[in-house]
Amino acid sequence: MNLNHMIRTGIAVLLFGTVGSCMAGVDVMVAAGTKTEGAFEGFENSRFLFRTTKGHLIRQYGSQVSKLTLETPRNALVTNKDIKKTQDKVVLKGFERNKFEMEKDGKPDLRPMDKIARIELEMDDRTEGVQGGQAVRVDVIDTDALIAGLGGQAPNQAQSNAIEKYKEATQAFVRFADNTETLKGEMDRATDARRIAILEQLRVRKHDEQGILDRLAKAENEIMAAFQVMKIGGRNSNLPAAPSAL
Repeated sequence: MNLNHMIRTGIAVLLFGTVGSCMAGVDVMVAAGTKTEGAFEGFENSRFLFRTTKGHLIRQYGSQVSKLTLETPRNALVTNKDIKKTQDKVVLKGFERNKFEMEKDGKPDLRPMDKIARIELEMDDRTEGVQGGQAVRVDVIDTDALIAGLGGQAPNQAQSNAIEKYKEATQAFVRFADNTETLKGEMDRATDARRIAILEQLRVRKHDEQGILDRLAKAENEIMAAFQVMKIGGRNSNLPAAPSAL
């Protein structure tokens, strides 16, 4: 049997873009003489929010951070420490000597840490270091077509088990994607503390996503092995992906 005997329906779901490893490039934070690699996720309450390559979130006091090197500049929203709490859209480049290096309207902008209340990274920009913020495509295997390819024979126990595992993995993926989109919609409508709380949930889900995709990939490999199907190409097909919702 080959893939021509299967029906694969492309489902493009925007998650966080993680198809391969969790982090393609890394940011580096130096605090209290210790260098940590991972991903800078924001700044609030005088603390740096930094997630390590193992997924742990560090809330590092700014007074202990001597340098932050970003793998790539990030679009960010800065809330200033002034009476009106004014906000600026900037391109964040890094941090050193108690100052954030930014660009505002294309011009260099060095801002002291003690003048900043909060820095929020744009979600699509935050994931650019992972896979360019691309939509994740899953080509769903039509299990009915696989069974039909057996020529009237009933699937054996191994094939039946593989089908069941594949259906469960696919359903888990879709539920995860739906819940993520719901959170993104809530975040767009939320403000202040509620928005920050949702952002934190989304950051955690960004790391949980890889486990969901790994489970789906394993189930796909098992079902193909059970039905002796040769895999041609990967999960990312040349079909058009869904446009970014961020």
